[in-house]
Amino acid sequence: MPLYIHIPFCLKKCDYCDFFSKVLENSRFIVKNFTISDYIEAVLNQISFLIEHFSVKNFTSVYIGGGTPSVLSANQLKILCERIAPFAKGAEFTIEANPGDLSKEFLQAAASGGINRLSLGIQCKNDEVLRAVGRRTTVSQIEGAISMIGKFWRGAWSADFIAGLPFQTKEMLASDIEFAAENGASHISLYSLSVEEGTPLAENIRSGRTRHDADFADEIWIFGREILEKKGFFQYEISNFAKKGFESRHNLSYWTLCDYLGAGAGATGTMSGKRFTNTRDIAKYIEFWKNAALETRRKNAPGKTEILDFETREFEFLMMGLRTLRGVGAREYERRFGGNLASRLGADKADGVFSTWQKKGLASTTRISGETFFSLTRDGILFLNKFLRDI
Repeated sequence: MPLYIHIPFCLKKCDYCDFFSKVLENSRFIVKNFTISDYIEAVLNQISFLIEHFSVKNFTSVYIGGGTPSVLSANQLKILCERIAPFAKGAEFTIEANPGDLSKEFLQAAASGGINRLSLGIQCKNDEVLRAVGRRTTVSQIEGAISMIGKFWRGAWSADFIAGLPFQTKEMLASDIEFAAENGASHISLYSLSVEEGTPLAENIRSGRTRHDADFADEIWIFGREILEKKGFFQYEISNFAKKGFESRHNLSYWTLCDYLGAGAGATGTMSGKRFTNTRDIAKYIEFWKNAALETRRKNAPGKTEILDFETREFEFLMMGLRTLRGVGAREYERRFGGNLASRLGADKADGVFSTWQKKGLASTTRISGETFFSLTRDGILFLNKFLRDI
């Protein structure tokens, strides 16, 4: 059973970010009289409840995301991990980190707590570019973080980069990928800059204070993909590239629509056709999970529950599965939805959607362990949204 833990705190919000997070006024107090330590206690209480309620014997993966989980102190991280580690033996255990937050003590606390994978948000190794999108990280901090990883970290690490940032060039992106590869990254996520409404970046672009060329963003992303492949990273999902054997097991559970649990304010989990989303009101979340001791009270946890109907589950299965280069399996589709996948995608007739895309070299079928998988090619996957509309 995968577990996602949300740490919704940042020291500064990046201009392009629309994820749920709260900027800390200082490193201790959050809201009212609650501290980050109170939040961790509440999260651990919820995890204990989820383990008992869903009879969890072992987590197959654990992912601590945010926000910025690396704002936790080494001791806070140690407390968080101590209660989880007994249920995460043999699991992929990841934490996201901002390069400027890393320290020897933080890395040692992560390793001793069972964390075996770092996801490092580099984005771009150029100070002008970082300033243009409100990143609090500097190139010096990025280089210092990589140096510390080399000295004090024995687990795997992944780098996040964004293509299409203001002032970014192809040469910068190539240099960034080279830097990560030479310093032992086994996984790289390459995202194309998404300009989300309501963010400072969107307003800056609208007002003309920041220039953004969407076509160049696509062009530089494709260029980055070519560099990654030359460096031995294979694309296994739209934005994710890995050395063989270092694919993100946790994210693969999302893309194959596995059930998973979510703990923390704003976190989401899906179990048996129901989607549970915790409240984003951090004070309300802490108040409830710090003090809710009775099963009857915990059934009324603040948040919302959504019943996923057949159409939603089927669409999400196709949408998420087709994000991957492996694609979706006919046998698994039939098991879940009782239908014929070839017919659903239009692969059973010459003028069907899938067949048409296949003729253009944008879709393909493969046999894996006796099962037929339908997928989009490395070029076709760039047009996933159009394919989903077509079917």
